[in-house]
Amino acid sequence: MSLKDFKGKYILLGFTRSDNPPSLMEMGIIKMWQNKYTNDIQIVTILADDDFPTGLAKLRNNGFSWIFLDGSKKDDLEFVYDIKMYPSFILLDRAGRIIADPSSYPSEELESSLNKILLSDPIRSGSENR
Repeated sequence: MSLKDFKGKYILLGFTRSDNPPSLMEMGIIKMWQNKYTNDIQIVTILADDDFPTGLAKLRNNGFSWIFLDGSKKDDLEFVYDIKMYPSFILLDRAGRIIADPSSYPSEELESSLNKILLSDPIRSGSENR
């Protein structure tokens, strides 16, 4: 997958592990409001478990249904994205440019930030006025 696959949407890029309680808590919050932003935001999570299929199955069993990518080569992943802890989030705009790195957590002010961004988004405001 590449940024082109999500063209026209904001991307909330998460980095997580299925055995990390704070990650599971944050994903639980995302799960509660993900459908609210379906038209504007794509949630993509890179799962850094050593055993991607097992970790993914655990997350799917918890009802997390968005896109998960294999981050089992986490040494490279942590270096390239400068991941210092799990979970971590990066928010990208509709053109794939970084808005926030790191982004705030869902349990903090992330939803409020998303709402402000979407309210000031000319693409979204233009479509709502049609």
